Amino acid sequence: MSARPPPPTGGLHARLVVNFTLALLFCANLLGLSFLRFRVQVLVVWVELLVLFLGFFYLFDLSLAFMQRKIGFMVTQGVVTTLYLSAVSIFEWNNIKTKDFEFLHTECFFTDDTVCTAATAEILLHEKAPAQTMQAWCRGYPGRTVEPR
Repeated sequence: MSARPPPPTGGLHARLVVNFTLALLFCANLLGLSFLRFRVQVLVVWVELLVLFLGFFYLFDLSLAFMQRKIGFMVTQGVVTTLYLSAVSIFEWNNIKTKDFEFLHTECFFTDDTVCTAATAEILLHEKAPAQTMQAWCRGYPGRTVEPR
C-alpha cells in the first residue's frame, strides 16, 4: 500500500481569497444577526455553534465514544488551566509588563471563570441540569463578577 501524496496547497493569492471570503461571511453573519430579535439571535448562534462543533467532529474523524473516553482528561485539563489563571488573576485588571513578579500573591482571588469551570465540571461529571447547576454555583459566589475591582 503506497502512501498518499499530500494535497496541493494554494499560493498566497488563494489563501488571501479564502481569508477574505471568510471575513465577508463573518461580517455578513454579524449584520444578519443584528436584524433579528435577541431570542432569535441566541437560537441562531447556538445552531451555528452546533454546526461548527459537528464540523470539527467530522474534520478530525472523532466519535462520541472517543469524547466519552476523554471527558475526564478534558475536565481535569480545564480545571487545572482555570486554577492557574485564577492564581494570576490579580493581574487581570492590573496588567504588568515584566516577568519579575510574585506568582502566588496574597491578593490573588478566584474569578467568575473558576466558578463557571467548577459548575461545568459538576454538570459533565454528575450529569446535572446545566442551567440550574450553573445558576446555583454563580449564586453561591455573588462577588465574582467580570467587572474590575
